[in-house]
Amino acid sequence: RIAQTLGERGIPVIVCGKGSLFIAHLTDEKPVDFRTLKGYSRTQPAYGELCHEMLAHGIITSPRGIFGCLSTPMTEVELDAFVEALDQSLTALNYQA
Repeated sequence: RIAQTLGERGIPVIVCGKGSLFIAHLTDEKPVDFRTLKGYSRTQPAYGELCHEMLAHGIITSPRGIFGCLSTPMTEVELDAFVEALDQSLTALNYQA
């Protein structure tokens, strides 16, 4: 749903994860190892801006990227809240590709 929300705005994204962990990289280049992404999040001001805007919507992320960890008590309600906060944050920042 993260990829869909960003994709609808024309924002390139690769979502990666394993188990309950996920991260969304604002790029269309598939990462193949840690060298692929070394320093990438620090060079993208969108991450910091998005982090602060998501916090204003009650969601904690990191200025190093859109990442998180799902827990077993989470339901569709929490997932919907995350995606809605992401969408509202992108709108507030007027972020388009």
